[in-house]
Amino acid sequence: MIIITKIKNSKKINEDLLKLISKINNPFLENISKVSNTDWSLPREHKREYLNYFFNTIKPYMDKIALKLYSKKWNIHNFWFQQYLKSDKHTWHTHPDSQFTNVYFVELPDESLITQILGHKKIKVKEGDLLTFPAYFYHCSPINKLNKRKTIISFNSSFYDFNDKTKKTQEVKK
Repeated sequence: MIIITKIKNSKKINEDLLKLISKINNPFLENISKVSNTDWSLPREHKREYLNYFFNTIKPYMDKIALKLYSKKWNIHNFWFQQYLKSDKHTWHTHPDSQFTNVYFVELPDESLITQILGHKKIKVKEGDLLTFPAYFYHCSPINKLNKRKTIISFNSSFYDFNDKTKKTQEVKK
């Protein structure tokens, strides 16, 4: 199951997110060879103002995704941003220890930079969309061949407390 969620007012949200992300200084960045900027390697306690802002923005959308998945509860395991400049990429990988991977497209200057999911046709997302898919799906960020920056916020999520709709339907039929 692949879910694409359109985030309302994304243009303003993305401007705010980029300002907040620009405040992050990552002294460990030299260890990241294929991504120009990320906070993945920073300690969890490092100040990340964009996280609260982003979480408050996506919370109602995550509630709606939970409803689609017949879940009453959800949680996010971790957040990080990544910025890709020319020649940057993120090779094929999965996200263990979670049910879903989520990618929010803050800057997506061209469809050639959309996250690719192995075995799936080209995903049609735009800047300001949230892409949600099973965490065990192999995916990658293709090589950025442009002189434009791609920025994403990614996070892992899981959904709990299954709401058994079939049981309610059967009870009504009795």
